[in-house]
Amino acid sequence: MQDFAYHENKSRGSFRFPAEYHDVTPQHPRYQMPLHWHMEYELILVREGRFLLSLDGAAITLTAGDVALCAGGAVHGGVPEDCAYECLVFDFQRFLAAGLEDDAGVGRELGLSLAIRPLFPAGTEAAAELALLFEALRVGAPGAEWTVLGAFCKWIGCVIREGLYDNGGSEKGDPKALHAVKSVLRRIHADYATSLSLEELAAEAGLSPKYFCRLFRQITRRTPIAYLQYYRLEKAAERLASTDDSITEVAFACGFGDISYFTKAFAAQKAFPRGNTAKRCEKIKKTAILILTKARRMKYERYHRYPLYWRQRSGA
Repeated sequence: MQDFAYHENKSRGSFRFPAEYHDVTPQHPRYQMPLHWHMEYELILVREGRFLLSLDGAAITLTAGDVALCAGGAVHGGVPEDCAYECLVFDFQRFLAAGLEDDAGVGRELGLSLAIRPLFPAGTEAAAELALLFEALRVGAPGAEWTVLGAFCKWIGCVIREGLYDNGGSEKGDPKALHAVKSVLRRIHADYATSLSLEELAAEAGLSPKYFCRLFRQITRRTPIAYLQYYRLEKAAERLASTDDSITEVAFACGFGDISYFTKAFAAQKAFPRGNTAKRCEKIKKTAILILTKARRMKYERYHRYPLYWRQRSGA
């Protein structure tokens, strides 16, 4: 499995259809969404459960039917809770250029001098149009690209008609602070397997440890060291799911020098999410037992049986 680039800079979709679709369920290693950013926009639709979204430091709780919009360059990530959700990462300006221009000229300023608001609650017209967009991607019937474009245009029309935008463009928060945090996230994502101290991470941001720790927590909702451990455990989950490496090999490869500490931390982060079905709880329980007892090599794919479902729709 390739590493997820946490300043994602890969191309999306095709030239004709510049978008990438992901259908995310609890059965795959990337169920969690670590903090990342990319220059494309991203739409997140929650089908069921809850998704705790962090967006440039703001906390947004999404429930079934809610849709969130992450603007280009925004630092975002989230914690799903018994959740199935879908994502569309897309070139906003390319999609916008495919539509018509409104008489007031608002459309051409969206994403530039005007910022679309990030939340579209379930039951609103805007959320309904986006639900149709995601349904077309999920079903993938012939002509889905046209259906998606039509739903996108109707959503933009709804945004303009209901005034679901603000002045000031898509960039929110303190640009210097976001730049400092992005620099540290880039360092963590590149060097998570090495020993990283709070002082080193603060130096990466060019800030004092005390101020850096407060700033990082304000934006990410975790302390720097807590986020480092969270990211190491997520990378360990990916490695366990995609290789035959032993628990010990994975622990050392992901920056843990103490196998006992790793097994306890992994079990605490991954085991027994609330509200799961009996079948899923049984899989989780077996996985936790295997880790805690270290009785044999863990085949993590028995727990994460299905790979990440993603489809990339392109024009003919």
